[in-house]
Amino acid sequence: MFHKSKLLYSLVCSLALLRLSPANAASAFEHTTSSAVSLPNDAQAVQVITQIQLQPGSWIIFGKASVVSFHNSDIVRCMIMDGGGQLDASATQIGPAANRPLVATVSVQAAVNTVQTTAISLSCQHDNVASGLYVDPGASLIAFTAPAPVSINR
Repeated sequence: MFHKSKLLYSLVCSLALLRLSPANAASAFEHTTSSAVSLPNDAQAVQVITQIQLQPGSWIIFGKASVVSFHNSDIVRCMIMDGGGQLDASATQIGPAANRPLVATVSVQAAVNTVQTTAISLSCQHDNVASGLYVDPGASLIAFTAPAPVSINR
């Protein structure tokens, strides 16, 4: 499952780059973590994993994070967020309980139109009070300029 998710993420990003014509050269911003990021012990405390600054425009955003828990079973939720709130979220169960993986990759995606420089973050939280949960190095957030303003239905 991990390899399929990573492969899909890479494929979508590659296709997005290929579809952009040279006349409409894309801006792309990416940040990948180089070390693990611990999640707070408190339930539902949001932890920023990585962040990028986007200029005004239309953007397509992808994020991924591999969440880990060897000692406590919990539900981890990761989100793409901007100053106005949550743009997308995904969740997974992790931990040593039956039928739960110790490591799971969560992916998120969003489209956004920004009118000013905007901080976009990949953030995660977990549902219960628990220690030892973290996000592996290599979590990433990537944004591509959209070829035209994006239509957003929320």
